[in-house]
Amino acid sequence: MPEPRAAGRRNRQAAARSTAPRVGDVVAALDEIAPFAHAADWDNVSLLAGRSDWPGASWLVTLDLTDAVAREALRREVDGVVAYHPPIFKGVRKLTDAADGPTSLLPDLLAQRIAIVATHTAFDAAVGGTNDLLLAAFDVEDVRPLETSAAQGRSFKLVVFTPPAEVEPLRAALSAAGAGVIGEYDQCSYELSGRGTFRASPRANPVIGRRGRLEVVDEVRLEMVVPADRLDAVVRALYATHSYEEPAFDVYPLHELHGRGRVGMGRVGALRRPTSGSALMRALGRVADLSAASVVGELRRSFT
Repeated sequence: MPEPRAAGRRNRQAAARSTAPRVGDVVAALDEIAPFAHAADWDNVSLLAGRSDWPGASWLVTLDLTDAVAREALRREVDGVVAYHPPIFKGVRKLTDAADGPTSLLPDLLAQRIAIVATHTAFDAAVGGTNDLLLAAFDVEDVRPLETSAAQGRSFKLVVFTPPAEVEPLRAALSAAGAGVIGEYDQCSYELSGRGTFRASPRANPVIGRRGRLEVVDEVRLEMVVPADRLDAVVRALYATHSYEEPAFDVYPLHELHGRGRVGMGRVGALRRPTSGSALMRALGRVADLSAASVVGELRRSFT
């Protein structure tokens, strides 16, 4: 029997809602483009108001969430607003029309279930973000961040000192436990030959040399990276394989340079040819509105 027209429409609407993006999907997509973790420590980015499970099919994009923008979002009945500058920045004690911020309509937006997302310095730092787009107005080379984004990584550098004859079995044991993986390569290590010294106490059981005598032995410094979640297993493998009663080793936390050093605040580049400041401003004016911009310095001089 044919499905009633009204019921069919309701079913299609329900199916469309079930497949439509949610706020969390849009936030995740923005995080792929400009990871929020790369924003400045003082900044306030990502989902600032609303719920990740709210509908997220229609959005308004703005530089600042002013009252005028908020009214447009309410009138258009969008699902969310992506603002460059965070409308919620300082510590918020209340969420009323008198709350500090660029708009007094935060309660109205939330009442209509309109989510608010900010990107700010996350988009500045991203590869292809604000800084890169502005610098692309000029004919430059050797582009790099003014301040490279680095963070405590999720891996360590293990350095262990071992007799030359034990390097291969030790490397194999550490690799089997999870050390030495860099991207699509495994068993990655570095060796450096040198000489080590030690003197065993009367209570020690040295594998090499005698108690109470300074020993000078040939050793190899073996280095391998270790993921944080494999560090305990790798250290256990080290103790199980190394012949020394007290193996000497160090563990160093590693920092991660995001985007292979291309992510960070600001951009620096070298002009391919000397250019006057006036010409540079004209080039910038072709990609950005400079009507409210101020310039400090002499524009007639040549820049390199």
